[in-house]
Amino acid sequence: VISTNYGGTPAEAWTSYEALYLNQELRPMTEAYEAQLAVWPEKKREYETVALPKWREAVAQAKKDGKPAPAQPGEPMGPTHRNRPAGLYNAMIAPIVPYTVRGAVWYQGESNAGRAYQYRKLLPTMINDWRTRWAPCSRAAWCWSTRSPSRSRPWATARCARISSRGWRRSRK
Repeated sequence: VISTNYGGTPAEAWTSYEALYLNQELRPMTEAYEAQLAVWPEKKREYETVALPKWREAVAQAKKDGKPAPAQPGEPMGPTHRNRPAGLYNAMIAPIVPYTVRGAVWYQGESNAGRAYQYRKLLPTMINDWRTRWAPCSRAAWCWSTRSPSRSRPWATARCARISSRGWRRSRK
């Protein structure tokens, strides 16, 4: 059993850059990322010199006032961000492609719920990408697992995307 997991991540982080780029509907993800990379040095500098010090002051003031600390501001998207397109694919999936795979269990979708219609294209693209890379094992058992934390429309649409992704069996927690 090989476990590759990282909570709170979007499916595009688990999909190869090539698969995202070659898909016309998903290519805007790679284009947006490239645009973010162009401004990343400045955004990173601003984050470190303005946003973080301001947040630290707010934490100190909240502590002094006996109030809950504010959430730390999110780091700008860049070459080391965990949610960058293909970032987790490169770090956790590509290194294990040489191994024989008998199956995969996929639990994810919350991070894509706000873009559920896009997820309908993204999830099958990821599945097909993985199957292509593990070609000798492409008939292996693949299944996804989910809990139903919400009945909101984005959640429902994301669940439907998983159900409609061919070749995945559903496992209910």
